Amino acid sequence: MHLVKTKPKKQPALCHELVRKIAIEMAGCHYEVAAGMDWFYKAYPNQNRYIEAHWNEFVGQARSVLADMLTKSYPDDQKEVILDALLLDRTLPASQSRGLN
Repeated sequence: MHLVKTKPKKQPALCHELVRKIAIEMAGCHYEVAAGMDWFYKAYPNQNRYIEAHWNEFVGQARSVLADMLTKSYPDDQKEVILDALLLDRTLPASQSRGLN
């Protein structure tokens, strides 16, 4: 019998990689503050698992932070990277389904 190997279907990206990176950082920062509350730490004793499960909840805020960075005094080359990421982010199917285009 010959088995055919199939690749798992790749899920469409929720957001651009830079947006994802910022959202993950924000989830980590949130965890560090919230873990000081007993109820939160009991529910989420592992920071990495929390981030893995909840980073997507910070995507909107990450986009806002990046957009705000364009109005601040950052080097032009960094602003260009941010702008490119936000523009590409808007072309992703997940962004289109939220009406961001």
